[in-house]
This record gives sequence, C-alpha cells and structure tokens, in this order.
Amino acid sequence: MKNHISTASLPEAQRYGYWSEVVNQYFVKLNCRLEPFTPLRPSSGLEAQLKHSPMGALDLLEVKAHPQTVTRLAPRRNDHDYFLFSLQLEGDCEIIQDDRKITIKPGEMALYDTRRPYQVSLRDEFHMCSLRIPTEIMRLHLPNPERLVARPLAPDTFIGRVLGNLVRSLFDDQNNLSADQESVMARSVIEVLSLGLQSLNAHEGLVQTSRLCQFHLDRIKHAIECNLGDPDLGVEQLSRDLKMSQSSIHRAFESEPFTVTEYIWIQRLEICKKALANPRLNGRSISEIAYNWGFASNAHFSRAFKRYTGQNPRDFKASSPRV
Repeated sequence: MKNHISTASLPEAQRYGYWSEVVNQYFVKLNCRLEPFTPLRPSSGLEAQLKHSPMGALDLLEVKAHPQTVTRLAPRRNDHDYFLFSLQLEGDCEIIQDDRKITIKPGEMALYDTRRPYQVSLRDEFHMCSLRIPTEIMRLHLPNPERLVARPLAPDTFIGRVLGNLVRSLFDDQNNLSADQESVMARSVIEVLSLGLQSLNAHEGLVQTSRLCQFHLDRIKHAIECNLGDPDLGVEQLSRDLKMSQSSIHRAFESEPFTVTEYIWIQRLEICKKALANPRLNGRSISEIAYNWGFASNAHFSRAFKRYTGQNPRDFKASSPRV
C-alpha cells in the first residue's frame, strides 16, 4: 500500500514528535533531531513529507524536509535487517559509518547498513530517494556488501549514471507499473545496484578466494544441492558426509555473500520458485512442493518465500504464465 505522509496539516508544536515516529516506522529505529543551525526549534515549525511505496522485495522511500540528523544506535534484538541505498536529489548529505565519513551531493549515491550504528546529517532543506533492501536479498546479489557502506557512487561513471537514472525512473514511474512489472523492476534495480557497488569493490583490491578454498566450497555446494530435500540438512550433516570439520565448512563460505545455512535456504527457495512457475506441476499443491524441498511447515515456507520474492506463494503461482 502506498503512503504519503506530511507534517503540513499538523499544529507546529506536534510536528517534530510526529515526524520522529514516521522516521522510526518507515526506515528503522532512529534518533531524529533538527539541526541546531536551522532557524526552527525541535518543538515547532518542521516541514517534512515522506512517500512510501512497496515494490517487490524493496521499499521506496522519498523524503523532502527541513534540515535534520538521524542516528542509528545499536540495533535492538527484534529489529529487521536492511541496507539503505540513497540517491541525493537536493541538498548535501553527510553519512558516517564504520569510521568513514562522506558527503554526497545531488546526483550522488551511497549505501549504509542498518545492522550497525550510523549517522546521516542533512544540513540544508533536502530531497532524497532511498531504497530499503532486506539484508538477505542484498547479500544474495553482492558478496560482503557491508564493506561498501559510506562510499560515494558518482554519476560521472557509466554505471553510476545508469543506476542514478534507473532509480529516478523507478520513483517517477512507479504508479504506471503492474504488480508483476514492479517485481521485475525491483530485481533489475538490485542487479544494477550490485554492479555499481562492485565497481567500488574492485578498487579495494579484495583478496580472491584461493584455489583450495574454492575446491572445498564447490564440494560443499554440490553436497547441499544433492540433499536439499532432506529437512535435516545442515552443517552438522555436511561435516559427517564430507569428513570436514564444521569450522572448515563455515570458513569456506567466508568469501560468499551468505552463510552455509542461508545458502541452503536460498537454494530451496529457488527450486520451489521454479516448481511453482512450472505449468507441468500444476497438479502439485504448494504444501507438497514446500515439504518436498525440506521445509518443515507451510507457514515457514510462506514467510520465507514472500521475503525472498516479494510475493506469497499462492499469488506467485497464480501470476506465473501457464502454457
């Protein structure tokens, strides 16, 4: 459901408290304060608006507001995990995370990780568009995205220009997309975003996986893919079958964008997704497909599938082409 929220209709004395609640609801749990050098006081005068639209696995968040600073302290145990990718359209934005401090100007973009503390300062009236991306989706497309936070992505590179234009189009044209088109566009944006951030990654000279580690990684993945239907599949079973220590199995995945357990669930979800979209399997129920590939309950499968694809299994199956 799309939401458009504004402080304009509220009495001035209520605006700051209301806006703080909005920021916490639509982003993550944050401390929000007005900048001390604004002529406004925290108790009055704040002008701010937010537009929120879910799109597949993403959330689109567009904000226009007076100067303010938001601070993410240590996340709480029950907080959701997201990466935020922001395109600055008006005003400067200062981002501090992992001992890095950058300023992005209009047209520039940057990533930050809500699982760890950060601070975003907007010292002028500003306009920004942000993508809220579930951590597991981000890590599926990009190895170690946490290494790439607080690094500016400029529009004067080819990939930066393509990504910036794509994000702008996504926000400008979202009302013209069907639900199916939204899911496709969300996946496309994440893929282009991953390419853009990998261009930063290349400059870091990250160490490539050794041949021996790659050999072990391939063995483990092969064993996983051969046993996805076993609900007991996990590190302990892999350790026995491959005669490797559990620590060696975990270590083989250190350079991957996901843990061993995440890889198992991702592979199961991918196979279930293909099965649900296969017209030859129309006669098989959703529960039967889920149980066949290692899910212990239909409720768990439904939650995991929706988080992974942006759609629940029933809607996904109904929207898949039937030939």
